[in-house]
Amino acid sequence: MIRSTGTKKILAVVLAAGFLIIGLNLLAAYALGKYYTTGFLLSSDFVTTAGPEPIYTWQPNLKHRFNAAFNVTLTTNAAGYRTHPFTSPDGKRRLVLLGDSISFGVFLPEEENLAGQIEKISGARGAAIEVFNLGIPTYNLRQYAESYRRYGKDLQPDTVVLQTEPGDFRDPPTLVLRPWIRKIPLLTWLLLRYHRSRPFVDTSAAGLATYREIVEDCAKRNARLIVVYFPYLIPNPFNNEWRQDKERFESHGAPVVDVASLLATVNPDLTAFRVRPEDPIHPDARAIALVADRLVTMLAEN
Repeated sequence: MIRSTGTKKILAVVLAAGFLIIGLNLLAAYALGKYYTTGFLLSSDFVTTAGPEPIYTWQPNLKHRFNAAFNVTLTTNAAGYRTHPFTSPDGKRRLVLLGDSISFGVFLPEEENLAGQIEKISGARGAAIEVFNLGIPTYNLRQYAESYRRYGKDLQPDTVVLQTEPGDFRDPPTLVLRPWIRKIPLLTWLLLRYHRSRPFVDTSAAGLATYREIVEDCAKRNARLIVVYFPYLIPNPFNNEWRQDKERFESHGAPVVDVASLLATVNPDLTAFRVRPEDPIHPDARAIALVADRLVTMLAEN
């Protein structure tokens, strides 16, 4: 009887621990599904290509629903970008869009991201622009430049739009999640929490060097360069980091579209433009439409 009682207690503890672990993993899986960047970090749909500055793109020729958090279909071309097939110039006005997840269009269908809205607005005004979107989530200035070297130049654009945001002069710490780790939601969630608490690395010197390279190449090709600086969608985005980054871009002669000031003319509370209430980075389709309208207007003036 004593042994039986002791065995039952052990079994009860083991079962309770098992249910607790299962429950915590289910909660972690739910939390990961709610947090959009998990899709980027855990996705097997990225492929890295070697080079002086290794870059990653999506797998080529994808067409599927990315994940439940996005609720949109992701379609990529043969190079792994969410855009048109890369073709030779055919007389149409061309624009190459360099950027990160904002250009990519997190939570937005392709026709509502920045490239799609520029094409829609310019077409409606009788001056259609073909936009090639090289935006990939988590890209920074060095990767913008590398994607421009590999693909953007050969597209021979009339205009290059560089979409940037706070943090592009700083690199996040590297996080590598092994395949077996990705299968354990609780462990993955804990590692991501730790990862987000680590400080960024200042890469402003390298970032400015690659930015100058884009500026110089556009000047050589007689292509127009416009910088679009998106803010964090927080109550007070006009902080020292915003001012410093804006000055860095303006110091090289390219016009800067200050999205924070543009949105503030419509609603001073920039949190109203979040694509999701919990997401302080990515703007909704209304904000993107305002930026696209400003860009099309600028291009029509010159």
